[in-house]
Amino acid sequence: MSARTRSAALRLIALAAAGATLLTLSLVGCGGSGNSTTVPLPPGGVAIGNLVCSNNLPQQTVIAHGQQLVIEFTLTDVNTAVPGRLLPVSFDVVGGTLLTPPTATDGAGHVVVTFIATDFSFVGAARVRLIQPGARLECDASFLIQQPACILRARVLTLADTVVVPEDACGGAAVQIERHLPHKIRYRITRPNPVTQVEEPVPGAFIHVVAQGVLFLDEEIGPTDASGEATLIAVPSPTGVGPITIVAEVVHVDLDGPQGVPDGIDDELPCNTCTIVFQVINPICDANFQPIVASDIDYFTAAGVPRTAPLRPGEYAEVTAYYILDGVPQAFRPVLVDAVDGFVNGSAFPVVVLTGADGHVTVTYTARDGFEGNDTLVFRDNQGTLQCTQSATISVVTCDFTFDFTPDPVAGGQSLLVIQFNSVDPSTLFGESVSLDVQGGFFTTQPPDYTVLNVGGVPTVLATLNITPGFFGPNVLSASFVSGYPCETVSKAFSVSP
Repeated sequence: MSARTRSAALRLIALAAAGATLLTLSLVGCGGSGNSTTVPLPPGGVAIGNLVCSNNLPQQTVIAHGQQLVIEFTLTDVNTAVPGRLLPVSFDVVGGTLLTPPTATDGAGHVVVTFIATDFSFVGAARVRLIQPGARLECDASFLIQQPACILRARVLTLADTVVVPEDACGGAAVQIERHLPHKIRYRITRPNPVTQVEEPVPGAFIHVVAQGVLFLDEEIGPTDASGEATLIAVPSPTGVGPITIVAEVVHVDLDGPQGVPDGIDDELPCNTCTIVFQVINPICDANFQPIVASDIDYFTAAGVPRTAPLRPGEYAEVTAYYILDGVPQAFRPVLVDAVDGFVNGSAFPVVVLTGADGHVTVTYTARDGFEGNDTLVFRDNQGTLQCTQSATISVVTCDFTFDFTPDPVAGGQSLLVIQFNSVDPSTLFGESVSLDVQGGFFTTQPPDYTVLNVGGVPTVLATLNITPGFFGPNVLSASFVSGYPCETVSKAFSVSP
């Protein structure tokens, strides 16, 4: 026994001792047989031996550029016919691409893939290789790709002929379109001149189009014009979202008369098919994910007098959002509005309001008592059929104040304290009761509750502070609103001299 074989055997013995389920598989190609080896069982698989693979492709399968090929692989045990169910698989492709390949076999050991010959520069032997990593099993489905007698290409356009996807859209990634916007697919048929091999347009041909998904149609369009073109208008469902797969093939084409001149008889020559996938989404409004501008946020005092930002205790703001789709107001549409912290139309819960005839919706915002900072209002379509999320930021300040001592506080001294509240609606604070607190001293008035005065239009508190003898250094002054005014306690630091 070689050193490598001995090492592998010891590793397998260790796996068995650890309780791992072991799977005996044959390292073979499609439908073949070979030497058996033992590997750990992949999660979700079944313990089978001599795993073999087969596929449903006939011998000498030939397709043209752009055409699809549906391939079904089957994994089974060659001795017991037990299916290789729920085994992980991957794929390697030559000559094109796979359309959303699966990652595991089904409960019967089958796996189905759709191959599209998207590489228009590739001609010759192509393949789709299934790889079962746990068994290191590779299985090829082989076929030929040839240059078609005629070539079908397409580009995707808006109704105004703006190019969304240029040629060649066939076999490309899904094209995202909004549900309310029809799109054009402009097909173009060409063929290599039999003498010069230069591509030239094919007029007079028809294209058979089949669509499935949230749009269903089965029709022929054409005949192609002098440029070899014909146009399909794809109109999505007015309510559905999801994929639309549109497969087109050339029919009634006449190319094979003498010297390539049409002979009046429909040909059976291979022309490629063209597959285009639309992913239909809900419409996106003009302001989706845009912040609501400052000019659409109005601030008012408690008495309804307009003022500027920020929002102060006792005040409110009116916030307006506009629901416009491609320039058209979305009238009488239900909109869900919620605030992260505060209240919308007096409610702590989300509210639903209707847009007006011009598509606007206005709500009233008030802050939670004691809240300070930025709050966010979010507007969303309540029907879930329009992508239109907008947000507004409201800056909220609390009862911050400035203060001044005359003279500066010293140990054992007495100072006149003047407090001014500058961040509130003054009319709401006059006459309210404020309780003061300090460390290392006391106020002459006991308890230290003071009425907010109107001094030159500014809410003001006047108090006398007595500093404890021997106390000096850092100190803290606090103001609390004992009368229920919507502000939390505000504290300020100051220093006492010896």
